[in-house]
Amino acid sequence: MPLFESTIPVSQERIAKLVAQHWGLTLGALLKESQNHTFLLSQVLEGGEEKKYILRVTPDPKGHHKDRISREAAFVGYLTSEVKLKYACGPIPTKDTGEYVVIDGDLVLIVSEFARGEPLDYFKPRWMSDKELVHAWGKWFALLHQASR
Repeated sequence: MPLFESTIPVSQERIAKLVAQHWGLTLGALLKESQNHTFLLSQVLEGGEEKKYILRVTPDPKGHHKDRISREAAFVGYLTSEVKLKYACGPIPTKDTGEYVVIDGDLVLIVSEFARGEPLDYFKPRWMSDKELVHAWGKWFALLHQASR
C-alpha cells in the first residue's frame, strides 16, 4: 500500500465557488497537488492591500478524512485562539456558519492563515546548527506540548 493516496483531480471552478460562498475569498494559484490540493487565496482589504490565505482541499470519496481534518482544525484553532501559540497558522472560520471545515460532497476544505516569515530549507543544515533557531524551536515545541495536554 502506498504511503499516500493517489492524486484525485478537483474542479477549480467548483472550489472557487465554495471559497467565495463560505469565506468570501478569491481562489488563486494551485501551489501543490498530491493527496491534498493546496491553493493560494486572497482578499483585497480597504486601501487596496491584499491579504493572503492558504486553502487545503482534500478529496474524500470514501469519507475517511473529514473527522480527522475537523479534529485537526479544532486543535489548531484552539492553539491559535485560546493559547495564542505564536507562528501557528490558525484556521479561518467560514463567514456563514463559523465552522473551520466545509464538507461539500466528496471534498473537505479548510482555509488557514498564510505563514509569516521565510520558508526553511530542510536540505540546508542551518535548521540543525543555528543555535538561536534550534533554541526557538525548542521553546515553541515546549509550548505546544504544554498546550496539548
